[in-house]
Amino acid sequence: HQRGYYEAAWEAIENSLELAPTELPTRSFLFDIALAKKDEALMLEAQARLLEMINDKSDPDYVVTEVKRQISRFGDGQASKDDLREVHEMLEGAIERRGSWHELHILDAQLEMLIDGNMNAALRSLDRALDAGPAVTSAVVLQTRLLFQSKRYQEAYEKLQLLPMAKRTELLGRLEAELYQKLGRKKDAYQSAKKLAELHPNDDATQMWFAGIARYAGETAAAEQAMKQGLQLRSNSPNYWFELVAHYFDQGDAENVFDTMRQATLAVNAEFIPLMAARTAEMGGRGQAAEDLYLKA
Repeated sequence: HQRGYYEAAWEAIENSLELAPTELPTRSFLFDIALAKKDEALMLEAQARLLEMINDKSDPDYVVTEVKRQISRFGDGQASKDDLREVHEMLEGAIERRGSWHELHILDAQLEMLIDGNMNAALRSLDRALDAGPAVTSAVVLQTRLLFQSKRYQEAYEKLQLLPMAKRTELLGRLEAELYQKLGRKKDAYQSAKKLAELHPNDDATQMWFAGIARYAGETAAAEQAMKQGLQLRSNSPNYWFELVAHYFDQGDAENVFDTMRQATLAVNAEFIPLMAARTAEMGGRGQAAEDLYLKA
């Protein structure tokens, strides 16, 4: 179905070009389709169609496509960092010619991270992207992620405010809740994590992650429910069972600790049972028993 979608989109653009052959943005759409499809031959064809009009490989409109193509190839292991350095030089020339185009600065930030992991340079490029005009969603998202990775949580929060509130969870995924957690905003962390968990009810990892945020926020009932949902989706995970055991242990609920251990022994591979028992003994302060069990695990 996806393949048919790309082919239909390409055909529609081709038809548009027959009506308006000098429309440069329309030719650029051909490349966007090829990039989304990850079709190298089609990308090269789209670039050739661009060059029919601009006839200049240093033109920013062409350079953008070449940078994106090489980033895509690098992600697939088909291009080297030297290839990226080569297009980075092209990009610097394009920025000199059209520094007001925000997309050039966003690509510059991506290359800075991919080539040298230069986070400060990447952040400066994203600042320039935002200076070029109204807040660009892709630039704000990337900047928020980089600031979070740099442990500059307050600055990341300030960038977060530039994104539409209703779109933040969709755009940032887990990062929004984790940022709130770093800032000690328990209620906000819980609400953001809950929203993401509701968007992905059939993803076991998301449910278990939400459970952790819920426990942090003191929402024990929601945490327990999320862990049980995660276990329904992946009942053979010893780590998931242990998380639920640890939850009941923290609650001082001995009955559920042992009942959950009993259920776990029926659900997981036998080889994991001594390890789970050891960790349970460790939580209970029975160090020697835990050590003996670890040796058996």
